[in-house]
Amino acid sequence: MPSIDAMLITLAGRGTRHGLRREQTARRRSRLARRWPKVLGNAVDPAWARTKMGGPGAPVDLDTGQRPQSWLAVSDDPAAMVSGHYWHHLRQEQPASEATDPEFQDELVNTLGELTGVALPQA
Repeated sequence: MPSIDAMLITLAGRGTRHGLRREQTARRRSRLARRWPKVLGNAVDPAWARTKMGGPGAPVDLDTGQRPQSWLAVSDDPAAMVSGHYWHHLRQEQPASEATDPEFQDELVNTLGELTGVALPQA
């Protein structure tokens, strides 16, 4: 079984830890959307927001950073009633190609299950 770091670095194709986390989230979102088709689930990149952690130099304020999550969670807008998508600033964007590969999604979910001892339940 590969280590999670080796797997993410090898399969994510991104050079930063932030990029790795973002791509891992997009992959899990795709896998969960396939496994539970009646549950709406999306990945959201909130961007770098001005917070205590983000610091004063971040390009967006906290309200802008949280808006996509809030909109997806409570909106009746047909555009928000989708699943398995990747969002950035209220726009759907295309994740890295690996994030949409069902074989890789399964491999990631299985590896995380083996590492944590927690299996993803069936729908």
